Amino acid sequence: MSDVFTLGRRPDRRNGWESVRIKDVCTYVNRGVAPTYATGNTGVIAFSQKCVLNDGRVASALGRPMEDHGEVLTDARLRPKDIVINSTGTGTLGRTGILGEEDDEPAVVAVADGHVTVVRANVEGVVPEFLAQLLGTDAFMRFANECMAVGSTNQMELGRETLRTLGLRIPPLEEQRRLVQYLSDETTRIDALMHEQLQSIELLWERRRASVFDAVTGRSVPGPRRPGLPWVDSIPSEWSTAKLTSVASLGSGHTPARSRPELWQDCTIPWITTGEVWQIRSDEAEVLTETRELISQLGVDESSAVLHPAGTVVLSRTASAGFSAIMGKDMATSQDFATCRAVPTFAPSTCCTA
Repeated sequence: MSDVFTLGRRPDRRNGWESVRIKDVCTYVNRGVAPTYATGNTGVIAFSQKCVLNDGRVASALGRPMEDHGEVLTDARLRPKDIVINSTGTGTLGRTGILGEEDDEPAVVAVADGHVTVVRANVEGVVPEFLAQLLGTDAFMRFANECMAVGSTNQMELGRETLRTLGLRIPPLEEQRRLVQYLSDETTRIDALMHEQLQSIELLWERRRASVFDAVTGRSVPGPRRPGLPWVDSIPSEWSTAKLTSVASLGSGHTPARSRPELWQDCTIPWITTGEVWQIRSDEAEVLTETRELISQLGVDESSAVLHPAGTVVLSRTASAGFSAIMGKDMATSQDFATCRAVPTFAPSTCCTA
């Protein structure tokens, strides 16, 4: 159990910080309603788990229209500075966000759905932003996952009563305000630095892509030029052009029948599927050595799958079509990829890059 958050701790004071329970400092701790989602604008928006972002905000734009249940929405209506906590969900249970003032839109009723819990810290002596920062820590997420129990829907969840009796320590009011201001200034500064770093990284990637393109298409080669290919305006005069099939052997792959369990036993052969696209889409990996899935030799023998030798170029032709890489070892592919095995006079790295 986390040493930051406890269950049922009795109030006391130590070094000016008071140990309290959520129910002592919040006037409202409740799960949302079970929504009936609708199409079109109904005037009611349901906030779900996906609305609670990693950075401690609640994204109103990710809410979904729901049918207006009239009076049942009275208690469930969200207000600015409400704290929304994911009560269910593997990997996101305990994630916490706070509604900003911009969410106070009178034309739209915002409510929480049944998978989140709303905590309203509007009593004297507690700054809602401080409580949201405290509940937004990794320590609280660990605590929430340690306290999971099977709920009414037979899924693991953080119960409302567990949250109500959650013990935590809060400093005096002025200290809370000072800490909230400090965190606001610090996160603003960090966000600005991250933005600058991301811009610099993107500029470097643009430079890298341009350099690669110039090299493999001959733009960086001095001397006379002549018309090139449909996707390259010109190439060096001494360069020749040829169809890909003239300089490489083309192939593909296949998926062994899932209905035959024996084909999926003793799987040892790396098998490139759409699950590997993320590795090559970022342009950071040019050589694949690991795959998410493996197939068996029997699966290769009993299907149209082919074991391609190391050095074969693989090209995605469905998801993220056009991205390519080089096999770092003998591998097979699914039918979602084309393969290109260069002849000895044609460098596979050039085939991959171009």
